[in-house]
Amino acid sequence: MVRYYDPETTSEEDVRPRTRTKSPAERQALMRQRNAVLEGQAAFEAAREVALRQLDVRARSRSELETAITSRGFSSEVADSVIERLTQLGLVDDLAFARTFSRGRFEAGGKTGSALRVDLHRKGISPEIIDTVLSEIGVDEQFERALNLAQKKMRSMPNCDDQVARRRIFSMLGRKGYSPQVCIRVLDAIVEGRDDEY
Repeated sequence: MVRYYDPETTSEEDVRPRTRTKSPAERQALMRQRNAVLEGQAAFEAAREVALRQLDVRARSRSELETAITSRGFSSEVADSVIERLTQLGLVDDLAFARTFSRGRFEAGGKTGSALRVDLHRKGISPEIIDTVLSEIGVDEQFERALNLAQKKMRSMPNCDDQVARRRIFSMLGRKGYSPQVCIRVLDAIVEGRDDEY
């Protein structure tokens, strides 16, 4: 479409070419440059604002906060001092974060064991904390959760051969991090339950 400007009804401002807006990548690069030159208290306060905005959304691990702060152009020293201060205030606690995160993943999706270990490692949680948190989910609790997941899976496969159903359930539970011992116990319980139905 050709734009037509009538000199009698169009002002100079309407004819003036528009300035190009910056792309998101350009705006982010500019933000990093501005943050990188900040020093002292100004840098600390700006980085603290980044961290607090992150914590407004959900709890974060130390590693996640450090990544969020340094990705915005702040030095790792500034990030460390901000995170240390937030830790002193009780706003950052990797153990509490890992407990909440793992409990949520376990109850919502049934994840445990190795699958949960991978997720926590991605969040930057230390191996010692991961071991502590995973040890808090008992074998009986895992069995009950795995049994519920397996029963739900069985309902979605009403006409499936027993061998195929067992293989699919074992695979599904293995992907969620359950040990082979728990998987075998669950399969035995399901087979017994199926036999009781007939």
